Amino acid sequence: GPVRTAIIGYGFAGKSFHAYLVGLASGLKLIGIASRDEETRKRIEREQSCRAYDSPEAAFADPDVDLIILAT
Repeated sequence: GPVRTAIIGYGFAGKSFHAYLVGLASGLKLIGIASRDEETRKRIEREQSCRAYDSPEAAFADPDVDLIILAT
């Protein structure tokens, strides 16, 4: 199956490049995005329909994640 991917950071690069490109890649599936900011996590859930981790550590600890992209 696809490589289950999480992104650390949802600033300009995380949103505009990494999340967008993961969504286009047939071999990747966006599982979640980490942000320490609560409002940003709400935006992640709304805009990306994926998990919103409250820390990078939470993304690293998720057993469903195969690949992490650092966008910080």
